[in-house]
Amino acid sequence: MKKTFIKVSSIAMLALSSIGFVGCGEDAVDPPVAPVVDALEGNIAENMTLTADKSYLLKGKVFVQAGATLTIEPGTIIYGDKATAAALIVNRGAKIDAVGTAEKPIVFTSNQPAGLRDTGDWAGVVLLGNGISNKGENVTIEGISAAEGENGLFGGSNNADNSGKLSFVRIEYAGIALAPNNELNSLTMGGVGSGTQIDHIIVSYAGDDSYEWFGGAVNASYLIANRGIDDDFDTDQGYNGNLTYGFAQKDPALSDMADGGGSRGMENSSSSSENAIVSMPKFKNFTMVGPKVFGSIEGTNHANAVRNDKFSQASVENSVFIGYVKGFENKIDGGVDGKGTFSNNVLVAVEGDATLKNVEEGTNTIISVADLSTQLTGTPALDMIEEVKVTGHESKGAFVSEATAWNLESNWMVLDAQDVDYENGMLK
Repeated sequence: MKKTFIKVSSIAMLALSSIGFVGCGEDAVDPPVAPVVDALEGNIAENMTLTADKSYLLKGKVFVQAGATLTIEPGTIIYGDKATAAALIVNRGAKIDAVGTAEKPIVFTSNQPAGLRDTGDWAGVVLLGNGISNKGENVTIEGISAAEGENGLFGGSNNADNSGKLSFVRIEYAGIALAPNNELNSLTMGGVGSGTQIDHIIVSYAGDDSYEWFGGAVNASYLIANRGIDDDFDTDQGYNGNLTYGFAQKDPALSDMADGGGSRGMENSSSSSENAIVSMPKFKNFTMVGPKVFGSIEGTNHANAVRNDKFSQASVENSVFIGYVKGFENKIDGGVDGKGTFSNNVLVAVEGDATLKNVEEGTNTIISVADLSTQLTGTPALDMIEEVKVTGHESKGAFVSEATAWNLESNWMVLDAQDVDYENGMLK
């Protein structure tokens, strides 16, 4: 009997491998001098530039105030202080200009020593704007108990608002759940408008969601969610943006330890229908690798590849989902059902009645475990999967063409930074 296989691109083969240093042999040069570390605390009320010849330590909640721009040079390392649950919060009306390069990414990471970094070491990066939220125009972002003045507020009437730029950025070991359903995620966006640039972001080892959008309409592309505890991509409160080219992988040993919900690939909800605004994110060309690919998940709370909760009309197309406990679900909830749409996707190795729940099969392709190579299940690493493909589906997923600018071999592409020598200014 002919087996059906699925092709996993080179990024998936990199996914579980640390990208180490290249040995220099007899041509080795002296190691770099450890950069000076400057502390950042409280409010940033005027324009400020963080330069790559130094490192920086965020202590507590650091707020960039309206009218100020925080510029971060390529190659700069910013630590989040574990003891004070540090966070960088860009208030609405303020901007961040953090544009790295493939070879000189900007890195936000834990201040713990190499070998001791862990999920939730610090709180994360928060962008706030004047975009539309169905909760109103003065909403306190999750993870901040009470707004003080403008600190922590988002929402307005301008979905074209501009909060700045994030490009070629790594955010590692961030995300803290302060209480159930009240957490700062590794990258949290509240009311961020489409004038904002977000691309080439890697979030690794998130202590809660890797990414979460609350309202607004910012678009984003080339996003990686690597081994986060809770949801990889979470949308809420009327978010309406386009998300293209994304990759995520689950760790079977980590499942929603943060806030007690299900750990999903994509979770879309909207909380309410105030102002008749629902969440309508559009996901296109994602490759999502679930926990079943890597081994046993018995006793965990891993859940759907995608769930549309109440007041959500998310669409997902041209994407590949491999090895999830459950598949696509539109949640039925007292007349305020999720109404997401799914088209031209490939769903692999998702068994049972939960493969499509309240979802029509439509143009999606479902491939069962019985039709797959046994290499797909129980393998310790994706690089053990042969170059395989589903005939006729080569255009699906995040890596459909060499033209997609992932920069896989660059310094930006580091998915396991546990032993990176940040103390000496190393990026890789």
